Amino acid sequence: MNDFFRMDVKPDYGDTPENWEDRLERLFTDEF
Repeated sequence: MNDFFRMDVKPDYGDTPENWEDRLERLFTDEF
């Protein structure tokens, strides 16, 4: 797991995946 994007609190939604930080980081760092 890359430590570029790290948050202290996991969003309080039942369907939030365990790898939510990685997925969110990919939105901002991947090339389209």
